[in-house]
Amino acid sequence: MKIFLGTVLLLAAASTAALLDGNDAIVDNANTTNYRLPNNSVPISYSIKLIPYIIVDNFTFDGESTIKLEVLESSSSITLHILNLTIDESVTSLVCSGNINYKIASHTYDTTKQFLILNFATVLPTGYYTLHLKYVGILDNETLSGFYRSSYTNDNGETVWLATTQFEATGARRAFPCWDEPALKATFTISIKHDVNYTALSNMPVANQSAIDTTDNKVWTTFEKTPIMSTYLVAFVVSDYGYVSNGDQRFRVWSRKNALRGANYALTRGESDLKYLEKYTSIPFALPKMDEISIPDLVFGAMENWGLVTFREPEMLYEDGVNTTFTKQNVAKIISHEFTHQWFGNLVSPSWWKYIWLNEAFAGYFEFYITDQVEDNWRLMEQFIVRILQESAFIIDSSETAHPLNQDASTPEEIDALFDFITYDKGASVIHMISNILTPPVFRAGLTRYLKNNAYGAVTPDDLWSALQEVSDESEILPPEICLKKVMDTWVDQPGFPLITVTRDYTTGTANISQERYFQSGASGDGTRWWVPISYTTQSDLDFSATSPREWIPQAKDNIVLSGFKPTDWTMFNIKESGYYRVNYDETNWKLIANYLDSDNYVNIDPVNRAQLIDDSFNLAVANRISFSTFLDISVYIRRDVDYIPWYPMLTANTFLFEKLENTRSFSLFKRFFLESFEKSIVTLGYDQHMDDDHLIKYHRSNMFSRACTQGSEECRSNATAKLVAYLKDPIANPISPDLIDTVFCGGLNNANATVWNMVLDLYAKSPSLTIINYLGCSENKEILTNYMSLATTENSTILKEHAPDAFTSLYYNSAENVNFALDYLIDNFDKLYAFWDAPSDMMIKNIPIYSSILTTREQLTKLKALIEKHSDVLGSIASTAIANTEANVKWTDTYEPLFYDWFNNFYKV
Repeated sequence: MKIFLGTVLLLAAASTAALLDGNDAIVDNANTTNYRLPNNSVPISYSIKLIPYIIVDNFTFDGESTIKLEVLESSSSITLHILNLTIDESVTSLVCSGNINYKIASHTYDTTKQFLILNFATVLPTGYYTLHLKYVGILDNETLSGFYRSSYTNDNGETVWLATTQFEATGARRAFPCWDEPALKATFTISIKHDVNYTALSNMPVANQSAIDTTDNKVWTTFEKTPIMSTYLVAFVVSDYGYVSNGDQRFRVWSRKNALRGANYALTRGESDLKYLEKYTSIPFALPKMDEISIPDLVFGAMENWGLVTFREPEMLYEDGVNTTFTKQNVAKIISHEFTHQWFGNLVSPSWWKYIWLNEAFAGYFEFYITDQVEDNWRLMEQFIVRILQESAFIIDSSETAHPLNQDASTPEEIDALFDFITYDKGASVIHMISNILTPPVFRAGLTRYLKNNAYGAVTPDDLWSALQEVSDESEILPPEICLKKVMDTWVDQPGFPLITVTRDYTTGTANISQERYFQSGASGDGTRWWVPISYTTQSDLDFSATSPREWIPQAKDNIVLSGFKPTDWTMFNIKESGYYRVNYDETNWKLIANYLDSDNYVNIDPVNRAQLIDDSFNLAVANRISFSTFLDISVYIRRDVDYIPWYPMLTANTFLFEKLENTRSFSLFKRFFLESFEKSIVTLGYDQHMDDDHLIKYHRSNMFSRACTQGSEECRSNATAKLVAYLKDPIANPISPDLIDTVFCGGLNNANATVWNMVLDLYAKSPSLTIINYLGCSENKEILTNYMSLATTENSTILKEHAPDAFTSLYYNSAENVNFALDYLIDNFDKLYAFWDAPSDMMIKNIPIYSSILTTREQLTKLKALIEKHSDVLGSIASTAIANTEANVKWTDTYEPLFYDWFNNFYKV
């Protein structure tokens, strides 16, 4: 080790000296906007040798690269990417195919663009060359980018280190000099020298392994050459992990050895997903093997490196009876997501990051679609609508600052910013719409053609539209006037989405269908228009299967007029929410729908459209497009419904209104209305979780149990307390389902006495954790809470000092009843908390703006202002934000609470 450490230090010293030489330069081009590589050279193949030193006090690596490249235009320089690598300039060489060695005049480092510019004494003619470089890098563990180190704690309490990679989007340049743009594909041959007790993995299978070097007990592992691929998909891991397989070395799942029991589900799911994708695309997986591996520290949930998919541990490891139903579904979806990328992104890559949605939108869509095919009772495509389209895409994309899917990006920071909910969830929602426009069989055939036409290449959206249009034309699925590129450009080149407003004439039987851009703020549309696919049904038709468009609103038109609607029928647009748009109706149609729903006939409406009615009416009311009374009229029916899908958006609305209406005169009637609405679901589902229950039954029970306790159901809280006490007395005989553990602890402590609360405190004392800190704040007993805060602000008490701020936060996070207690405690004890907390200014500045967002009354606002004024030296920087948060809530309450009060009083005939 000392020899290699010495080599590292000498190499670093030599390179530093070279940087100071007058022939070389460091350039800072902060004002230059073009971050793209020049087009005068492209890579053909990389041969990369790496020696990572995974040892404390020397987390570095040596690297050596031999790169075959082509010079496309005569030039006196070659430019490639580099970041945080120290080049040994004394050995850099460039040889042409005729074995002529071109002298390098200087190395220039553009730190802003992250360029290494090799300047030559003569002009390089076009042709093929071999570039040789040596360098040293750092196995960093702060950015979690490039070639970096991670660690875990083994069963003996020892820290065990490993080395891994994360190259998307611009991290490959941290591990080896390269043309680090997605379209500049090449082949890669990777060799890694590592401890004989460690295993090296990369994209390809092992080609050969050297004999043990007796000087350092290490071996060289060399991997087979990859297919042509983008730099961001290269990966390697060096660890002491173990693996599980089905005896086939072509598919393995790796993790630290003391967690391998949780890897079997990923093995089963991964193998089935890979087979399904091969069948769906009619294209075999391109590589000879697949490894999945869990990494303790990963910047993303997972990364689709070709043939070596990395995951955060919680996103890959799952055990029945240990992890929640949500974890199982999440692991399944993430595996499907990353395996989809093996085709969409790896085999066919975007030509630039502007089009990264071509990767992430398909993966985001297929993570639900594939899992839905394999686990058909999970109803994943219905979950897609309420979780992705409604809860995520519509919310993010209704902002005035939303960006289009095709979004320009140049700097690494701008590129990283593209990996957001617009790219993932709006993109997936648009893909879902395309599938419904074309029908699933035509969509599938079009995707196969897209992949085959562009395999191992780099694409733009036009390549996708072209393939889909060809298959569409062959099947004659679209009207001749519909050009798919023209249609889809309106969805990917523009931000936002439309609100479709249906205004009926009940005398003539016609309906005016208009479009405008929807803003959640309530702002008027900005003139943006789309080609909008229109699907609909009526009370007499009751056809919720036809999701393909019956009509189109062209981009050039604000509206179209349809006919044939019976005056006594309701009509409903956007069947199964197949289109990416919200729908509003005239008041009469809303009433017709509400009346129909509030009868046994509600089951005739598809669950997804029941969810759509709830989500659209609620959000339209928030945006002041319709009255909240319309939303409440629709909501009346929900007490009949026990289906998870429509309840999902209803619980979202319930959370919003619960926070807005607490501490108002409407609150008791609001809670009554929703506790009565919960009743049928709770009676049907019960409070006990069973292993053989249907997947969504487990989800729905967990949600309803939690919400009923949160909103004050005495039956729920008593049940939770009984479960909690039984568990505390004998956890082996009375285990709590992982799905219910949060509700049992928090709901069980809401009304529990001091004896039960102290039993939970004893659990914390034995094994301190923030999870239990949060549970302890669920009590609504003021004496218990006062004692809790006393413990949390006393030196050497049961509550660890570093957990003290979280103990305070737990008061208002977990119980609406405690909001006023927390505010009064903060006012009365500000100096005490400030003196006791570590980094108190940071904690106050972090917590008070969050806390202020749940204060809703004028009395609370007055107290908050007085607190901030009194302690302006600490809170001055967040004063405007905190006060604005509460003022907005007070304004909302002043505006809308009278409506709720009148509606609830009328409903209950108070």
